[in-house]
Amino acid sequence: MDEPAPRSTRPANAIRWMARIVGTLFIAIFLVFFVADGIRKGVIPVASDRVPMTIFLFLAFIGLAIAWRWEGTGGTLALCSIIVFCVLGLQTEGKPGGTILLTGMYALPALLFILYWWQTRRQERPKSKKPSAA
Repeated sequence: MDEPAPRSTRPANAIRWMARIVGTLFIAIFLVFFVADGIRKGVIPVASDRVPMTIFLFLAFIGLAIAWRWEGTGGTLALCSIIVFCVLGLQTEGKPGGTILLTGMYALPALLFILYWWQTRRQERPKSKKPSAA
C-alpha cells in the first residue's frame, strides 16, 4: 500500500495541484472562446498587429503544459511569455484593463509552478554540516 506523503511535501503538492488545475482551467476557457469565435467567423480572429501577442500567449500555454512535467522550466517559460505578452499588449491596446487581467490570470499558475519547483528544490538540497571548531 502507498504510504502518505511526508508532512513537509504536502503543502508543496497542494501548490502543484492548484497550479495544474488553475492553469488547465484558464487554457480551456481561452481555447473555448478562441475556437468558438473562429468557427463563428470562419477564420482565426487575430488582427495582424496582434500576431506577436498571440504567439506569446500560446507560448505561455505551452509553458503551462510543459510545467505539468518540469515545473521550473515550464513555469519560467510561461511567466516570461506572459510578461512579453503584457508589454506588447500595453503598447498596442488603448485600454490596458484586459491585458492586465489576462496577464494576472495566466501569471498565477506560472508563479505557482515556480513556487512549487523552488520549494521542492530547497527540500531536496542536503543540509550542509558546519565544520566543528577543534
